[in-house]
Amino acid sequence: MQPDPDQRPYVTLGTRRTVRPTAVRIRRFVEFEFVVDSDGGALDENLAVELVMPWPELVAFAAKNEASWLPPPDEARDAVTALAEAHGGAHLIPSATPTPGGPS
Repeated sequence: MQPDPDQRPYVTLGTRRTVRPTAVRIRRFVEFEFVVDSDGGALDENLAVELVMPWPELVAFAAKNEASWLPPPDEARDAVTALAEAHGGAHLIPSATPTPGGPS
């Protein structure tokens, strides 16, 4: 017996999408997280995947998905920024948000 398609849980893909570069591999590829927030479907979760691709393709991927950029983790910031600068995309990497009460 086939399950009733109207009874299956669903996730409505949300409109908030983000990319967060997390590492650079062999000075050419960017490892990154891509997250799509759910819009309150039956499963109140986000869709998150880790992907690897060259910088120009990441930029195109983010644009096509209308994704916002999140800053890379501190340990990857220099490598990600250097790769972005080499491809004219340093403006895409946001600054890390200062920690309240932390150094300015």
